[in-house]
Amino acid sequence: MNIWRKDILLVLAVALLIFIMIFSGLLRQDGFGEKIPEKINRKDFVFLGRMLSWTLVDGYIEISCLSTSNENVTVRIEVTKPKIIRIMMTPLEKFFKPRLVKYGFLEDTSKWPKPKFNVSEDDVSLSVETEAALLVISKDPFRISIYDKDGNLILKESESWGMGYHKSKLAVFEVMHSPRDEAFLGFADQGVDYRYRYRINEAPLNHRGERMDIRRTASRMEGDRKRFELFRNHYSPFFMSSRGYGLMVNTAATSIWDLAATHPEEYSFLVKESQLDYYIILGPSLKDILMEYSEIAGKPPLPPYWAFAGYIYTTAHTNPTPPKNQSELIALAKKFRRMSFPVEAIVLGAYSKAGTLGVKFASGVWDPHALMNELHSMGYKVCWWEKSWVLPGPWPTWRVGLERGYFVMEPDGINPAIRTFTYYPSKLTENYVMVDFTNPKASEWWQSIRRQWILNFSFDGVKLDSLSAGYNAPDGEELRYYEALVPR
Repeated sequence: MNIWRKDILLVLAVALLIFIMIFSGLLRQDGFGEKIPEKINRKDFVFLGRMLSWTLVDGYIEISCLSTSNENVTVRIEVTKPKIIRIMMTPLEKFFKPRLVKYGFLEDTSKWPKPKFNVSEDDVSLSVETEAALLVISKDPFRISIYDKDGNLILKESESWGMGYHKSKLAVFEVMHSPRDEAFLGFADQGVDYRYRYRINEAPLNHRGERMDIRRTASRMEGDRKRFELFRNHYSPFFMSSRGYGLMVNTAATSIWDLAATHPEEYSFLVKESQLDYYIILGPSLKDILMEYSEIAGKPPLPPYWAFAGYIYTTAHTNPTPPKNQSELIALAKKFRRMSFPVEAIVLGAYSKAGTLGVKFASGVWDPHALMNELHSMGYKVCWWEKSWVLPGPWPTWRVGLERGYFVMEPDGINPAIRTFTYYPSKLTENYVMVDFTNPKASEWWQSIRRQWILNFSFDGVKLDSLSAGYNAPDGEELRYYEALVPR
């Protein structure tokens, strides 16, 4: 009896300890429970102090610094191209290979041929000069400034902050000086303001004055307040400045940005990993910046013309309601042609059952082949609407996916991870399960069904809506940031 009581007490003690650890944040994913503040402050963060020494190694400038907590910190300057300068910093013993490079999403610029540059030094600074830029590093405190070839100041670190890291070494940050008239364009947004002052497609292009938490999220509205969360379909934060430069952070981790929201003449970014890694890309024009940026990130394939043109989206979740039958849909298509509206494609949203992998035409009401022939004869391209999930129900995709283990499973590995999605503004709900696109066989299965529909009914494409995913080799945290990139 005493042994039994001791065992019970031990179990209760362990359970209590786990509860306390969870409650106190000790089991957080960002490392041993260390909670990373979302605002940079002098209590929880360490700053770079003075430069100790530098050396030229394999085309890099390796700089040893002393932090404000008397720890050794390494800064690396890579002259990637005459107009591209890469800046890296870590409080750890060595740099790690960036995940986006490891998985092939960004070019490994460390292997590029290095352009010519000159390094000079005096008592107070270290200078690195290319044919298009001049980087000047103040030694004490360590601060970076970048000038163009004509000597105009393009960018400099904040004199009071600069770069540094969280005391846990699980997050790094950079604080830049920003004139009050500087504008920030980019961040791969889809026209939704982080301050929720605007509806979709009404947000300003200039993000100055905003705070944003960049992680992969889905679009949603919060109850009756209709607050939109932004799609972040990108894998490395990037913006272009009105001052003639672009900045791209080489990370797949969560990053928190303050674009002169807290301080009117500073912007900052905090990255939740142990290495700071970003590129400064000089223009001066936006076109110049984009061309240089695409050398690192790659150029996207050019879609056909009609993908950029106007299209009719016959969704059941909008007002007015879509055509009820084939005759009404054809009449609408003819009306647009008669009125010379610039419509090039029709998406059969209202007639697609997203999650069943296909279009569901009512028998006797629709003649799919005749519909396709007539729409194509009027010059329209036709797509169907689809999502990267499957609805539980009496259809082959659910049965086959379940039998073959093609779905994302609950932690027990036995049951599929069924979730609920809410459509807005109708507020209709449906249960769904995601296809496990980390499984190559599941991805091939998904694509094969699509190919059948395209060939059988002469569809021109698919409108893939929300929760798109891919497979490569990342872990669960990284997959949140990669899933918009890998072909389905």
